[in-house]
Amino acid sequence: MDTKESPLPLFPLPGPLADDIPLCEMHVFAWAATQPRNRVGLMNYLQSLGFETGKHRITEAQYETLRYALDHYHATAPHFGGVHKLADILKPATNETGFYVQGLPGRYVPSGELVQALQRAGWVYDVKPETTYFTVSERGVLWAKYQQIIGGRPLCQLVQE
Repeated sequence: MDTKESPLPLFPLPGPLADDIPLCEMHVFAWAATQPRNRVGLMNYLQSLGFETGKHRITEAQYETLRYALDHYHATAPHFGGVHKLADILKPATNETGFYVQGLPGRYVPSGELVQALQRAGWVYDVKPETTYFTVSERGVLWAKYQQIIGGRPLCQLVQE
């Protein structure tokens, strides 16, 4: 195996990429938040910075860090953009057929836009009370959770009412 250095120049990446930097504070994470979700990927990020395959290179450690940051973004970034009031996207149900919201009394009916965002996020089941419930994280993010299996999707940031 040849161990000599590649003749391609190392591409300068913005901001620090170190083990002690939280992934959500890296430039790649901030870039991802400004992109349509389906465009958030490693090569799109690098190309947005002027990286050209065959002309530039990054190290294996840089590649892994960028990949982990983008995986973290996809796992935690809301699928229903913007900041919303809970009362605007989850209305109290008039009977007991609505959705359970952890920590709130009664049942709720999600808005059509919220249901569509959840379906676009790759929800496996139909969005109905038998399969889905909602919860609000300590950071004020509304999550949809599965009733029968482990898993969920972050939907949106909530504003205090």
